[in-house]
Order: sequence, then structure tokens, then C-alpha cells
Amino acid sequence: MTARSKTALHIVLDTNALFTEAADRLLATEISEFVLKSFDNDLNVRWYIPSVVTGERRFQMVERANRLLPQLEKVERLLGHNLGITEEVLAARVDDVIKRHIETHKLNEVGFHESSVDWQEMVRRSISRMPPFDEGENEKGFRDAIVLETFCQLASDLPKSLQVCRIILLSNDERLVEAARERMADRNNVTFANDLDAVKTILNALASAITQEAVNKLLPRADELFFKSEEKKTLYYSAEIGAKIRSQHSQELSQVPPGFSSVKTKATYISSPPTFLVKEGQKLTFSTRITFRMEATRYVQRPPVINPVFSGLPGGGGISTGVLDSGALSRFMSTGISHPSTGISHPTSVAGVSNFVAGPTGISPPQYDEIKRDGEIIFEAIWEATLTSSGKLTRPKLIKIEHKATNWKET
Repeated sequence: MTARSKTALHIVLDTNALFTEAADRLLATEISEFVLKSFDNDLNVRWYIPSVVTGERRFQMVERANRLLPQLEKVERLLGHNLGITEEVLAARVDDVIKRHIETHKLNEVGFHESSVDWQEMVRRSISRMPPFDEGENEKGFRDAIVLETFCQLASDLPKSLQVCRIILLSNDERLVEAARERMADRNNVTFANDLDAVKTILNALASAITQEAVNKLLPRADELFFKSEEKKTLYYSAEIGAKIRSQHSQELSQVPPGFSSVKTKATYISSPPTFLVKEGQKLTFSTRITFRMEATRYVQRPPVINPVFSGLPGGGGISTGVLDSGALSRFMSTGISHPSTGISHPTSVAGVSNFVAGPTGISPPQYDEIKRDGEIIFEAIWEATLTSSGKLTRPKLIKIEHKATNWKET
């Protein structure tokens, strides 16, 4: 990606764009890699993280870290040694991670000026459930309102010229984006991206000296050229992309997460519209993501259960062995089982006895719980098409398929 413009790009990150369940990362892996890579080209990019977003991520990271404590306590009991890891220690380490990641990614942490906020208007929007506040009985959205104020104040301090400066809010929160659009309606250099792919398209369009408006018109055509359900002429079918993924990336698709015994594919879908990558002459290169929804399974044995009927055996001793001699069996058959609270004896049939007499211990057969874990494996198809003089995209061609990420939900 080679820039042909010195336009400054200011990108503001919302919490949902950064979220990862890892306790040791401020940013999700993919966005972390993209931020670091963005400094290796000629584009003039600056990344911002509102202070309230940093605080929200800290809360999420500390909460995730604290989930590890019960496991550490088990390790301490096993070792017979106190490792000295407490909630306070984990919180301090999370703070260190956040500081290091902000420095490594050259993030500009920005706050907002309380005196510049129209608090009366914010209260009115909250009461009326207007964006960025959520609709519904319970009022939600105060943190989003602070992100909105931070973004709008930052934008007001930056140049308004489209040729000099472009400002992007990366957020998939529809209510927040709706409110930001309303506030920034008079600015033509402010735009919004709901995911990282949308940011990539904006940056790549700028680097390729093609207008964002032209790219926006081309993306729906590229989408239809790549995939239409049951349209065998589209690239997904004609290039047999699904089969190629299964063949070339069988290792990724069959890899079982730690502690699980099997994995299967539940569904396959195109997870996002095409991302514009680069324009070289009349050749336009795109990427399209294909996501495999996965399910992993393991079986956990339940603790053994002593058949409670043995507690009422005449003569006792049945619990330890589960074996009845003929005399004990006939006495048991004649007297039945006494209810523990009433003492009333209930006659017992041979069929009722056979379940535990056959076993040597009186312990029921092993029982297992089925534990499932959802995940996704993301692949990216890199492909190109030719832009005709009439503005059509033709002759799609697959270039390569890449494995982008494997994500398993926490159990």
C-alpha cells in the first residue's frame, strides 16, 4: 500500500472494536496487527482510544483475569505453597499490559472536557431513549454518550478540509453511530466504519488514489460477483472456494481446542462484504471473508453415585461390597426397604433388586455430561476483477486463500 496523499487519517476506536476475551491483550489480535502495520506505509495515520474505552477494557480484562484465580488456588493446594497471586496483583498486571500496549501501538488516549458537554441535552436523550442511549425499559448508554462526546470534541479540534484530514469512528454500535452522524452532519470529512474491513477499504481507497464514493459503488457489484446463493457463475462456486478451504486448510478445520475430544463444522457463511485492497490499472483486488462456525465436544464423567437402596439393607455392610448372600437377599425380599423418615417398610420385587445385585459395588454405571463449545474459523479469499470503461466488474479470479483466525468462546 503506497500512499499518494498526505491526508491525515484520525481513527477513533470504540470498545466493541477492541474486545477480546484474553486478559493479557488490550486489543484483539487482528486489529493489533493492523495498527502496527499501518505505520509501515506512507499513510499519515493516527489512532485514538477514548479514556472511557480504556477504562471499560480494563474492567473486562480484570474480570477475565479473576476467573483464573480458582484454578490457581487448586495449583497452590497441589504444590502446598502460596503463590501470592491475588486480585490486586492481577489488576496491577492488567494496568501494566494496558500501558505497554498503548505505547507499542502509539495510541493517543483522549478524554473529554466536562464543561463543553450539554448535560441537559444528554439527560433529555437518556430519558427519551434517544441515540446513543438504548431503546427499552431500562436506560443504557452512558458510556456510549461519553464516547460520543469524546469523538465529537476531538473532531471539532481537527481540520474540516477533506483534503487535509479525514476522521473515522470505528464502532459497530448502531445507536452510537446514529448519534454521531447527527452531530457531525455538517462535516464531510467524518465517516464511520462498523468493522476493521471497512477501515481497510477506506485506507486502501485513499492509497490507491480512488475516491471513496467510487469504491462504495463498486463494493455491491463485487459482492454479487463473488457470491450469490446457487448462482454457479459466481466466483465462490466457479473457483470451488469451499472445497479448496477444506482441502488446503484441513489442519485448521480439524484442530480440537485444548481439553476437547472432537470438533465439527456447523455452518459456513460469507461473513462480510468484500474489502477493497488495491487498484493497479484496471485490476481491482478484493478480499472476502468466509467463516466456518464450529462446535467442539468433550465428555465429563459425573461423580460416582452409591445406589441409595443399599442404606436400607438388613444387616448392613451392603454399601461397602454391594454383594448379598442368599440369606440377606431373602431377608431383604421379605422385609423390603424402610422409608428413612416414616420407618414404613415397602416390599421390593426381584426386578427392583436386580439393578444393584448385579453390580459388585453398588455404584451406578458411569454417567457422562456432554460439554459443547462454540467457535469460528475465519478464512480470507483474495481475488481480483477487471474494471471496464463502463464501470462494470468482470472476469473475477481467485488469487489465494488465507487462514485469518480461529476463535473459541470461553467456557
